[in-house]
Amino acid sequence: MKVIVSRYAEHVGLKLASAPYNLEILLTGRNKEKKRDFPDGDPFIQLLPQNVDLRDNSAIDKALTQQLEDEDIKILTSGQPRGMFCIYESEALVDLAERYNARSVEIFFMYFPMSMADAEFKPGISNLARKNCERFKDYQMYTIAPHFGNKSWVSEYRLEAISAEQLIINEINKHFDYSQYVPVACDVGEEERTGIPGFYKKRIDSNNVIVEASPELIKRMSGNRVALRDDIIETGNTAYTCGKVAKEYASEVIFIATHAVMSEGVSLVRSIFDEVYFTNTIARRDANVDITPVVYEVFTR
Repeated sequence: MKVIVSRYAEHVGLKLASAPYNLEILLTGRNKEKKRDFPDGDPFIQLLPQNVDLRDNSAIDKALTQQLEDEDIKILTSGQPRGMFCIYESEALVDLAERYNARSVEIFFMYFPMSMADAEFKPGISNLARKNCERFKDYQMYTIAPHFGNKSWVSEYRLEAISAEQLIINEINKHFDYSQYVPVACDVGEEERTGIPGFYKKRIDSNNVIVEASPELIKRMSGNRVALRDDIIETGNTAYTCGKVAKEYASEVIFIATHAVMSEGVSLVRSIFDEVYFTNTIARRDANVDITPVVYEVFTR
């Protein structure tokens, strides 16, 4: 088995190549100018074999054949910070794996590209998350905590949702006793995905939301330590608004998310919560939960 690591998954892929995991990985390279994009912004994608003179094209071709032929190939990628780039790069890496006669190809999207665009909720809107599943329908896919995980159409695809919850809890337990916290969902979507009671949310626009707490939710929070939860930090406004309300009733409020998409959102969330935890499904230096163990577990089943 070999792991092809895409540009925006190197922060996890390089860990997989090191102890204690020690998986064999292949990375992508740079062009003649030592850059990963052409001047017009289009991506440069070249798969690099290990231990070969990269000035020798015939040696590169021979090495790729030796390293990929009749191998089970896992492609590791992430749908942020450039969602469409992730799609194009993944298609190119699948093509290369098959060109060199890989026995099988699987794709692990640490963050699924365009995962928020998961429904045709108004005329003229396309379900981009589903379209991207359709692109790779012939391959086994994995993704961590997809935003669309509760949608009925997901069952039509070879897509397995992977949970990072235990990794997050393990990290929290290094500092606090998570069992002492009452979990609360930020909105109905998170409630549907997790079964955890939560707020009702009405979105005004991308930067403004209104949230309401039912009497039952207020009772759940009152006087308790609360772990407010959502799957994604984008603008951060949902978490921030829920946090303001939760702090009126709870003795302490921490925030947990799986994916941190926007730096502005992370800053806003950090400004109100006592503690914030999120994973490195997207490459961020301030991520404090490492998903490498769960990726390794999936790849070595």
